Amino acid sequence: NIPFYLQNKIKEYYNYLWYTRKNISDYSILEELPFTLKHDISYFLNNEIIQLVPIFKNANEIFIREIIQYLKLLIFLPGDLIIRQGEFGDAMYFLARGEVEAIVNNSKVAHLKTGSFFGEMSLIKGEKRNASIKALDFCDVYQLNKNDFDYIRTKYPDFDKQVAEIVSERERISESQCSKS
Repeated sequence: NIPFYLQNKIKEYYNYLWYTRKNISDYSILEELPFTLKHDISYFLNNEIIQLVPIFKNANEIFIREIIQYLKLLIFLPGDLIIRQGEFGDAMYFLARGEVEAIVNNSKVAHLKTGSFFGEMSLIKGEKRNASIKALDFCDVYQLNKNDFDYIRTKYPDFDKQVAEIVSERERISESQCSKS
């Protein structure tokens, strides 16, 4: 009794998994391995993707190995809302594959590609989300929840400083766009 459009989304999801992963679940295999081996494989599989994200580009291996253990892979289908404007943020996201658009008050304001990140503003400022993020195609997205994000920021001051600089820059851009309209 599931509506037809939801049945199609489920089929699309499994087709995407088959096409990109040949139906092998990385996580089911990893869960059976010892912690250190699981961590090494996770680093190998995710390091290249992490290096695409500008905020992590010059990070050292110790930092990358630590942050990888906190990331959760999520898959979004075309048209899915990853973030909804007005909700409280409990995570930030790193786009590992795909493209998304940022929407503010029903108007497209940005187009983001692989390596982009979003959702950090509401984590830092403790405010509601100021934009919606919509998947334009199949998207592999890593999620970092607020508790882990806050922990990493306190443990790695250089990362915290870089995050603060990015937030300041995004606020400046947002204010200049608001003053133009």
